[in-house]
Amino acid sequence: MKRKKNKILYIYPHLSSFIKVDRKILSKKFDIIDNTYNWKKKHLVPFHLLHQFFYLFFTIKKVDVVLISFGGYWSLFPTLIAKLFNKKSYIIVHGTDATAFKEINYGSLLNPFLKYFIKKSLENASTILPVSEALIYSENTYFDKNKVIKQGIKYFFPNLKTSIHVIHNGIDTNFWKNLHLERNPNQILTVFSDRQFHLKGGDLIIQLAFDFPDFEFLIAGTDKIPKNITPLPGNVKLLGFQQPKSLLNLYNSSTFYFQLSIFEGFGYSLCEAMNCGCIPIVSNVNLLPTIVGTSGYILKHRDYNELKKLFNNVILNKDKNNELSNLAQKQIKENFELSIRESKLHTLLKVY
Repeated sequence: MKRKKNKILYIYPHLSSFIKVDRKILSKKFDIIDNTYNWKKKHLVPFHLLHQFFYLFFTIKKVDVVLISFGGYWSLFPTLIAKLFNKKSYIIVHGTDATAFKEINYGSLLNPFLKYFIKKSLENASTILPVSEALIYSENTYFDKNKVIKQGIKYFFPNLKTSIHVIHNGIDTNFWKNLHLERNPNQILTVFSDRQFHLKGGDLIIQLAFDFPDFEFLIAGTDKIPKNITPLPGNVKLLGFQQPKSLLNLYNSSTFYFQLSIFEGFGYSLCEAMNCGCIPIVSNVNLLPTIVGTSGYILKHRDYNELKKLFNNVILNKDKNNELSNLAQKQIKENFELSIRESKLHTLLKVY
């Protein structure tokens, strides 16, 4: 007799690309019931909470497990009601929900009301599932070499007793792969949205472009830059939002990939680029150096002179490009393949 699938109540604030991926791999062995609202409209938050509260009371008995992506306003009632009805609840911590980076005005924990909701949600959850060890606790010396900036749920909530189980994100290496196309040896790619320009080091990249006019710097994900960043050098191209197949081709035509983040929850695009054969050049932040391993270059501090020196070193070592490209692919396949995450999530969430 075929075993009936367990039901997951999956709660998330918006259907981002990595939530779509998790939803897809979970649907192989679970029936999924979605619960989401437009939480960006702050004036509607009280109404969403009220609606969610009653929805949960009518739905909780029909499900086996409650899974929540990101801690936030949407995570409190699910963890409380799951606890009341003796159901397991899990919160996937992705980054902003473990951060209060006041120096750059980044992180959900900067908002005292949101911080309270996240704290109570984490306390009432059965297990917390960060996508990176750095979201538990990290020390950032990249942003300011003379100052240690501490982040992570155990830093902000030191008395937190909930069990924590790290499950790294993973990428679909059957899609994000080396197509063995001809690469432009002087092409550099980075991916970020409009709002992430400063967070992802866009200003440093543009400054570097002025000093290295023979290189082409491609920025995917946005078609505009802050008004105070002018002029834009001719060797920088803003490509705007890219569909997956177009992005795949960009990864495969580029030799280098930049991820100069001030803070990074995981590094999803970095993993995609590396498995497509790009050589990574990343900031010394959170999990990024671990993802890269020995396959690329690490910028120790957010200092333009250091970046310029590092990039000159990259150019001098171009005879190692093929070796580093192969190492980058190996690093992802061995450590950050989607099948690894899929297996761990299935095992953890299964209710017998």
